[in-house]
Amino acid sequence: AWVRLSAPNFNSGVVEEEKGTEIITGSYPYESSLVTINPIYLKVVSENVAPVAVPQTTQNVPFLKVNMSVDRNYVTIRSLNVRQLGTVIAVPQQEAGDGDGDLKKIRVWLDNGDGVFNLNEDTLIGEVTHPTVNFSGGYAHISLGSKGLVVGTIQRTLFITADIGEFDLSVNPNTKGHLAGVSLDSFS
Repeated sequence: AWVRLSAPNFNSGVVEEEKGTEIITGSYPYESSLVTINPIYLKVVSENVAPVAVPQTTQNVPFLKVNMSVDRNYVTIRSLNVRQLGTVIAVPQQEAGDGDGDLKKIRVWLDNGDGVFNLNEDTLIGEVTHPTVNFSGGYAHISLGSKGLVVGTIQRTLFITADIGEFDLSVNPNTKGHLAGVSLDSFS
């Protein structure tokens, strides 16, 4: 129960407590014990779902399946940082821009719960187009909308897909014979 005081009454920082026949006097502040704050653990498991080969200009090629869950509570993931693999990072590169455009667009899909990528049933939650400030040089920053993706104790599955480009930014721009893949490097 709460104690309410009204004028002209007042509250003092001194409190008297009866313990048996004794009166113990105490004063503010009354403090709790310290507790250890434990982190929320986010479990991320990825699976390669990329095909062996695809023709140029193929859309929505699945590359990566990502399963996420936490041990308690929830986390909100607002964006993913995806790195393009393959010709774009080949060392040594034959020329500047080689492979930079092998992937024309990268998309992130939320699975409908069946664990299989289906663009007609899964939900598109983020995408980025090449070349833009958010996707160039083989690095893509993909926003997951204004509210982000909430991940709780029940597993959420994402699919990362890409559209295959026909031309890159090199002097000999044809992407035929190039290699391309993706890596989920980080998220925020």
